Amino acid sequence: MYIDRINSVIDYIESHLTDEISYRELAAMLAMSVYELRRIFAFMVGAPLSDYIRQRRLTSAVFDLQSSDETITSIAEKYRYDSPSSFSRAFREMQGISPSEARQGGVKLVSYPRATFTLTLSGAQNIDFRLVRRGEMRLCGHTGISSSGSDTCCEEVWEHYYDSGCHDKLDESGALAEYDGDELGGVKSEFAAYTNYEDCSVSCTLGALVTPDKLPNGGYDCIVIPAALWGVFEIVGAESRQINDAYFKTVAGWLESSVYERDPDICNLEAFPADADGDTDSLRWQIYYPLRKKRDNKAEGDTLKHIIKNNSEITHRKQETK
Repeated sequence: MYIDRINSVIDYIESHLTDEISYRELAAMLAMSVYELRRIFAFMVGAPLSDYIRQRRLTSAVFDLQSSDETITSIAEKYRYDSPSSFSRAFREMQGISPSEARQGGVKLVSYPRATFTLTLSGAQNIDFRLVRRGEMRLCGHTGISSSGSDTCCEEVWEHYYDSGCHDKLDESGALAEYDGDELGGVKSEFAAYTNYEDCSVSCTLGALVTPDKLPNGGYDCIVIPAALWGVFEIVGAESRQINDAYFKTVAGWLESSVYERDPDICNLEAFPADADGDTDSLRWQIYYPLRKKRDNKAEGDTLKHIIKNNSEITHRKQETK
């Protein structure tokens, strides 16, 4: 069950609070990318994954401070802080007092409890989707990195995409109209692709989805989108909370009960109207989820290991166009 895997992720975090926690391994446990993990975790917990891990470490540090003779420096190193001062700042931000003050008896302290999930899917809410087969494509535009500490999942990359003029150049070249009418009801569309970068960050490529013979001029960042079967999900609302909700319902709802699973070798895509008016709360957009038929349970463990190895191997390269 999907909810069992979610709780396994929480168990993994709890047993590795003093270790380096790999987002890629957590994502593989759920058969998804790091981007999807960050979206779905934020929806379920109500806080970014990085915040949850930090708060759980600081809560465990409280118990160590009050029940052991370990030095503050030792506890700071134990919970992956670079220095006692950075640990003390984070601790004071959470508790309102310093680590040394927390060792005194009778002080009031805050505990951030571990998450535990139960899930009920009523099936009462419709999910609009269609299945589409596509040949190999290119996504050309701007590529940027969203760090593990970013709450907004690539919002800063979107800002650079617009501020740098990349969007305007693609629009003027006609590249954004390449799939006019196929995606969002006859409007020009721009796409976003998200792939794992290093261990905890996400690489975001934003721009025009084009066929290999229609690459736009201008030396854009381009990635290859392999031929695939796509589940296309119609979504309304593009605020961060709405996007998190959409990914949760798509993965925990539709995908869990379908005959398909995520193809671990292909990144997911998002399609947005290129001339949106800025009203993100009611914006109509789409999730493109790469699919394959579900395999038997025996292969599941190998599949998850495969995701760890390969989900980050969709490498980005600068496409020099003439």
